[in-house]
Amino acid sequence: MIRAYQPGKDFTAVARLIRNELIPLSHTVQKKNIPTDAELAARLSEGKCYVSCSKGRPEMPDAFIHIVAVNDTLHVDMLAVSAASQGRQIGRKLMVIGEAYGIAEGCRTARLLVDFGNERAHRFYDKLGYQTIRYHPQLACFELAKTLPALAELAASLLPAN
Repeated sequence: MIRAYQPGKDFTAVARLIRNELIPLSHTVQKKNIPTDAELAARLSEGKCYVSCSKGRPEMPDAFIHIVAVNDTLHVDMLAVSAASQGRQIGRKLMVIGEAYGIAEGCRTARLLVDFGNERAHRFYDKLGYQTIRYHPQLACFELAKTLPALAELAASLLPAN
């Protein structure tokens, strides 16, 4: 089940996913600058966030996507799926919903960053139609982009209820 993120209900699980699944792959986050709960909460309050929960535990997200629409560009800020839930197409489903949100917001392009060395993520996004457009050495990340179709009405109908 995929639904809109509820800060009071989902923050602890989402923060755990960030700390367990994303931060270990990051070249820019070190022990001295791991984001605080307040910093994570502030970041998640910008844009839109969706969570995925297993049928038996709707109160415990096992994956999430955080996206921000700026002008005509959708920025896929974070996507994480718990190790136990990987391989079940959850990430792909979250990306479809994220892109639908972007299209509904009038975005024509989606962009994201993949950490250097995270070949699994790079292959995942390649399969979804993203193309590597540049490497950012200061971040040790590849920037990927994809053109989004102009189907705003259809995209809005795909979004989970708030």
